[in-house]
Amino acid sequence: MSKIDIINPMEYISSILESSGYGSGLEVGHIEYDKSTNKEFHHQIIKESTHDGTILFTANLIGEALLPLINKHLYFKDSISEEELMSLKDVNYVIGDIELESEYGVKASFGTGVKDTISIPVKVEYIF
Repeated sequence: MSKIDIINPMEYISSILESSGYGSGLEVGHIEYDKSTNKEFHHQIIKESTHDGTILFTANLIGEALLPLINKHLYFKDSISEEELMSLKDVNYVIGDIELESEYGVKASFGTGVKDTISIPVKVEYIF
């Protein structure tokens, strides 16, 4: 049995910043949310994890997918050359919804668990 949840990425990013001690209601200027990116995107971040169903594992997985965007550490090798990368001044991202697919009853080394798959559609703007 599987379940799909759609998560607003900007609310989740704000909660990551708040839980890290940066205050509440903060926004990240280089990340923009646009629902149309769900259908038209350049790349997609996909992360997965199998675990015992503890929600903390799911939260960590979402954080692992978002942190490279928050820290401006995400670029896609097929969209920028090494030469261009060396002259890169900044990067902006437009992202769509976070899709969380949870598959229950998955066999794992520890017994039966949950397989979570996170996908985030991304458009990248390189600034030279």
